[in-house]
Amino acid sequence: MSYPIENLFRPAVEYVPAFASLSGAILLMNAHEWFFLPKELIVTAAAGMVLHAGVRLRQGIRV
Repeated sequence: MSYPIENLFRPAVEYVPAFASLSGAILLMNAHEWFFLPKELIVTAAAGMVLHAGVRLRQGIRV
């Protein structure tokens, strides 16, 4: 049984951006002093990244 070539790349297209957002959020929270930004801004940015990851994962699971 053969699968279309799109199925080989589907996990990368759908899940890699979500995991990159989660990794970025973790980096921001753990190393916020590296960026010389207020803690409130870092928390807001990290929350946005987590929301983005959740949306991407939900899209990937639903499709």
